[in-house]
Amino acid sequence: MDIPPVSHAAVLAKFDALRAQGELLHSPTEPIYVEDDGFQFEFRICSAFATKPALPPSPSLGSAVTGAALPHVTGPADTLSSSSSSSLHTPPSPAPAVIPPTAAETEDDIPGTLTDFYVCAVPPAHHLALNRFAALRPHYLLLTDDPTARQTAALERADLRAAWVALQALEGAGSGAAVGEGEGEGDKGTEEAGLYVAIFNGGREAGCSRMHKHLQIFPEPPPRAGFTLFPDRAAAAGDPDAAPYAHSLRRLTPAERALPPHAAAEVLLDAYVRMLAHARAALCAPSAAPPPPHNVVLTRRWLLVVPRRRDGVGVATANAAGMLGLIWVKDGDGVAAWRAHGPRAVLGALGTEGGRWEL
Repeated sequence: MDIPPVSHAAVLAKFDALRAQGELLHSPTEPIYVEDDGFQFEFRICSAFATKPALPPSPSLGSAVTGAALPHVTGPADTLSSSSSSSLHTPPSPAPAVIPPTAAETEDDIPGTLTDFYVCAVPPAHHLALNRFAALRPHYLLLTDDPTARQTAALERADLRAAWVALQALEGAGSGAAVGEGEGEGDKGTEEAGLYVAIFNGGREAGCSRMHKHLQIFPEPPPRAGFTLFPDRAAAAGDPDAAPYAHSLRRLTPAERALPPHAAAEVLLDAYVRMLAHARAALCAPSAAPPPPHNVVLTRRWLLVVPRRRDGVGVATANAAGMLGLIWVKDGDGVAAWRAHGPRAVLGALGTEGGRWEL
């Protein structure tokens, strides 16, 4: 480990102080659990997202993806089955064009020195900070120190190494915050050991809201929450996973999980390069083009890559967390939109066909 374990108590104290000052936005919320045709969902209403900056809509979304507008989906607002998946299905088509950032977006829109939110350096070229728009307590950003690095670029060895170091530091401190909210055990955090997940939203269509290159890191739902990330659920059941979209998965062996950061980064980079090639193929993207829109999810057990065709169906949008079934919306209208379309059907429309590929 290249940095010492992160003090969970110190981070929560900083988190709560910033929230009390109105600098960090987070509202306790009770999760809503739903299962749709074998895929689990956890919905959270995060009012902080109502003021979160967003990139302008991409011309590659919606009708530009398929050459026709997305069909209107009818049905009751409380529909929780995937019965409308056929309505949302669109045939394979070329990948969305990668839209270069505008002049305004090339500015360092997540400052490299978030002094008040700063947690620690992750040498040699990253740092860990609290996320101002927090869905969970705590919720981190892992930022590159390079102000020119953009979210539309592929992850590099240094990014993967930094993510591995951060996960080690957070988990090594016994710093897993319970995901449950309210005045009970979840909102106040826990001193129990817990697990963390890192996500990367590669481009607008993958759900990124800011252009400065960064990953997000947050606590996994604890087992008592009744929610299991689908790669772990599939492994425990010994069955293929129920994800309704094309994806690549690389499970890490016990020996690989114990690797030091530099060695782990080599393993992860080798897998990521191959998985990104698979994402290109699923989206019919040329190999010489910039990386296609995609999500990356990393735990210390597996690496997941999901090719993305669009960021949302109306207001039912998702980043990498959403593709895991962790749905963060700003208000009740967001939940209603997901229910109207059917959660599983929405995920299928945000990704693409192509099946599951496990390295």
